[in-house]
Amino acid sequence: MYNRTNFDKLISSTGVKKRAIARAMNVSATTFYRKYRGDSEFTVGDIDSIKKFFNRNVDEIFFADEV
Repeated sequence: MYNRTNFDKLISSTGVKKRAIARAMNVSATTFYRKYRGDSEFTVGDIDSIKKFFNRNVDEIFFADEV
């Protein structure tokens, strides 16, 4: 289950702009924000792109036990 709080912590700790994440995912900013807000789901490809972008494990964001 997607944990937005953990994603926000990662974004703020790295200082990365959300638009940069959208570009790394190869999606529009609008599409990214829909996924970020939980209006649609991140795909396996999206998660892989985010993992490569941040060069770290993102399981605590996308496979969280609790939200």
